[in-house]
Amino acid sequence: VEALREQISKTGWVYNQGSNSFVKDGKDLTLSLVTGDSPLYTSTAQFLKKSWEELGIKINVDSFSNSH
Repeated sequence: VEALREQISKTGWVYNQGSNSFVKDGKDLTLSLVTGDSPLYTSTAQFLKKSWEELGIKINVDSFSNSH
């Protein structure tokens, strides 16, 4: 985890341990993850969200209907 945080810091993001987030120009490092709403996709997206947030990267998960 620390090695990954170091790599992210090299790109100009500053890790804030108190909030467990990376900040640059006053904004949190936030990514969006878009997935289908099937149980497998939803559980995978939640796993990725939890993993990335442990590093300090905020994740917004958006899902869409898989039906046509």
